[in-house]
Amino acid sequence: MATSASTEQTELNDELYPLQREHRDVELDLWGSVQINEHLRYYADIVAQFWTRETATDFCTGSPLPGVPAPPPDRHALAERVLVGPLNTDDVKPILRDADSKRADAPAESAALYGKLATRLHEAGYRGHATVLRRKQLEALEAAELFDDGADLAAELAAAALHRGDSHQAQFLSHVLDELARKTADSMPRVRRPRRSTPH
Repeated sequence: MATSASTEQTELNDELYPLQREHRDVELDLWGSVQINEHLRYYADIVAQFWTRETATDFCTGSPLPGVPAPPPDRHALAERVLVGPLNTDDVKPILRDADSKRADAPAESAALYGKLATRLHEAGYRGHATVLRRKQLEALEAAELFDDGADLAAELAAAALHRGDSHQAQFLSHVLDELARKTADSMPRVRRPRRSTPH
């Protein structure tokens, strides 16, 4: 879901979190102006086409040099990027399919595969797709009852969200972190106190 308005309000996070927990088979991702702008920073050709080359120069990295007209966009490559996406490439799709198939019966293995793919996509510049896979990894870790690992990942993702100014995502992840911390505490063996002997 995307909107040009701001999605930074706490009320939206409070509404989105229970919906995501209720519909685990659907990835709910709400993009506002902050998220859209962050994504556009990596697509200077699009910014130059719909705004100006000067805007792309100031806004994006790798934009055309001053005095050089913006190159016409490769419409075929752009369409493929939008319609197919990096998740459907030959080196990613089989691993993603394997990770999805193992979520129910081998969630720990599934989490490891999601993490591997997320790292690869993040390094390739597809941070939005990497974030989606990190959330899948987070859910798989929770299903595997690896609550400590899940809490570490949730904290890492929340810190990254705050770093890029995405308070909406950080707030959502803080809810997840609280729940994982509670489950970690509940899963720890309880120490029984020795009974006091009663005097005869």
